[in-house]
Amino acid sequence: MEYAATTPVDRSVCRAMMPFLKEYFYNPAGLFNRATKLAKKIARYREMVANEFAAHRDEIIFTSGASESNALAIIGTALAYRCEFGIRPHIIISAIEHSSVRESANLLVENDLADISIVPTDESGILSPQKILESMRPETVLVSVMYVNNETGLIQPIREIAKLLRKHRRNTSSVYPYFHSDASQAINFLDINVLRMGVDILSADGSKIYGPKMSGCLFKKSSVKCQALIRGGGQELGMRSGTNSLAQIAGFASALCLTRKLCETEFRRLQSLQELFIARINKDFPKYKITNSPENSTPNIVHVRIPGARSDEYILRLDHAGVMASAGAGCSARDDAPSSTMMAMFGEEAKNFATVRFSMGRQTNRRDILRTIDAMRKIEKFFV
Repeated sequence: MEYAATTPVDRSVCRAMMPFLKEYFYNPAGLFNRATKLAKKIARYREMVANEFAAHRDEIIFTSGASESNALAIIGTALAYRCEFGIRPHIIISAIEHSSVRESANLLVENDLADISIVPTDESGILSPQKILESMRPETVLVSVMYVNNETGLIQPIREIAKLLRKHRRNTSSVYPYFHSDASQAINFLDINVLRMGVDILSADGSKIYGPKMSGCLFKKSSVKCQALIRGGGQELGMRSGTNSLAQIAGFASALCLTRKLCETEFRRLQSLQELFIARINKDFPKYKITNSPENSTPNIVHVRIPGARSDEYILRLDHAGVMASAGAGCSARDDAPSSTMMAMFGEEAKNFATVRFSMGRQTNRRDILRTIDAMRKIEKFFV
């Protein structure tokens, strides 16, 4: 019950990767025939990825994952703006962003390179588009709002935010602010057509879609000005230097195409399991609170708040009972303090309850749900 942090690599994805780990190991920047053939394969994979996002192939930059993509989107656009206009840029992020977005923004502030505004949310966990407009300044270069929260599964109003930002640009006769979204948790289930979404920049991660770890991409509109952070040989359209890893690229592209093919089927299947799980928790554990619902979240996550308990103890007792889960984001699972998302939603009250994120995947079935409920019953005596 822990698929949101990372997913197993699909067998078909492994098969797509293997040739580039053995026979076709050449540097695609070479001039010899076998190298140029690999460069053509990269172009084909770039086209595959672009098609899934309804983008142009020159708008896809392969990266090591969403953390790198987020850093490039935030730091790169801020540096480009500062260099072009000589003005200290302003960036808006939400209070529920992934740590890679927060820390990239904090790095700019710590080095006196930009100003940051953090837009709050309430107990609903859904960001208000109007609050973003209220935070806007003339020098706002970027707004970054995640598509789906990685802890709660709550879906953010990306299209509504995009609509307001487009209107703001028209009113100010400016191309700014750009709109960036970390879509890591959305790709398995939601629409990722960047034209319909209205985003200028989008981050994606292979490890969340049954692809290899250390793989992903950044969609960046050709009109978006952004400085490269990794300099060198000028790979990835000059935006991300370093010898291309064909295996990671092939794995990411294959995983993306497969997950989009399975999107609707998996959404319905997992939503049925989500509804069953929530119903059983409400029936068997009336004191527990469910943060999300099938109406406002992706179908793979059930986020539970348990009064008077400690998250770390609950997770460890679940593990001893044979069920894997997390207290929130996988990358901060060892920190028992309330997460920034829980603090943003519930304030100091977040210190009075444990949080457990159960997340389902392609291998999850009804039996797993019932087994988890049984494990929760067995450990409940420790938290009465």
